[in-house]
Amino acid sequence: MVPHLFISHVYIDDTRDSWASGTTSFVGTKAHVGHLQADMHQRDQESIAAGDSQDNVKVVRHKPFYAAEVVMKDIDLRAMLATFSDPLKQSIPLSFEGDPDISNSTRSPSTAATLDWIDDDDFVETDWSSKHEPDIQLFPVLLCSRLTYFKKSVTSGTVEGSKFGIEDTHTCLLGSEACKWLAIFLSLVS
Repeated sequence: MVPHLFISHVYIDDTRDSWASGTTSFVGTKAHVGHLQADMHQRDQESIAAGDSQDNVKVVRHKPFYAAEVVMKDIDLRAMLATFSDPLKQSIPLSFEGDPDISNSTRSPSTAATLDWIDDDDFVETDWSSKHEPDIQLFPVLLCSRLTYFKKSVTSGTVEGSKFGIEDTHTCLLGSEACKWLAIFLSLVS
């Protein structure tokens, strides 16, 4: 279980306009998950398969997820634009086929980038760094109070063995979300 989880996926958007204006921009998405609860089960399984020759067999091992339950609450997804000043770019002469109008940039309305949404690690690149603070704009995309994902594999005739059997390895949360929804449903109908 993880409270207050931030997840980001951003990349550098390097355009001719950014070179002419002396900026480097990052675009992408950033999400805040108020509460993440995940329980995933893997099982080391073995099966026998035909080998390279007719008299040969081989043991095939794999470790699939056979059951999972992921619950995310209070999801806030935003598009992100972070613009860094990069004045050295302007020192490189550029030739444009057209004459771009970079002075007439417009800004769309965005939400305030509060300190808890800002993380310098969102802008780490192996071949780029900046000493300047970014101008960050966050654009609301999605608000979701709850998202639940269930997975339960059903065997398809072929039984595969596991040398670990069925043993408790942790406090299991599988099915706990379904029980909550069933309790809510039963309280509503009674």
